[in-house]
This record gives sequence, C-alpha cells and structure tokens, in this order.
Amino acid sequence: MWFPPFPLTMFPSTHPLTVRNFPKRNLKVWFSETDEKRSQTVGHTKSYAKVVVPRDDKLLGRSAMVHLTSATKWHVQGRVV
Repeated sequence: MWFPPFPLTMFPSTHPLTVRNFPKRNLKVWFSETDEKRSQTVGHTKSYAKVVVPRDDKLLGRSAMVHLTSATKWHVQGRVV
C-alpha cells in the first residue's frame, strides 16, 4: 500500500479558487452568460476564474470591476462596484 511522504493536512489548499488566492479585493471581470436557475450573472477574470454576481443582464458582453466577497470550490462570488 502506498502512503504520501507527508500528511495531506500539513499544507494549505492549493486550489486556485481558495479565499487565500482571492482576498477581499476588486478584480476586472468579463461577463458572458446568465444562470437563470440561480439568478446570477456569470463572468470570468483574466485568469479565467469563474465569478458570479447577482443577476444584471446589462452586464452581458461587458466588463466591470467586481469586489470579491467569498470563494467556493467552483467559483468566486462578488458584487459589482
């Protein structure tokens, strides 16, 4: 049986969408789609991290500054500044 050379809990998560990588700051986001089921507008950062904000169809096809408020495994949440 194989065991890793170090305990996996020793190191912080290196997932790209952790709060550690996106402290509460502002980033430029390009918006491209709407998630009607969750009533959110979806966009991406320059590094293609998924960002969701409360639904606003005026943002589609545009970019805006977004204040990041939290991060999950799959996306970053924020509000338009």
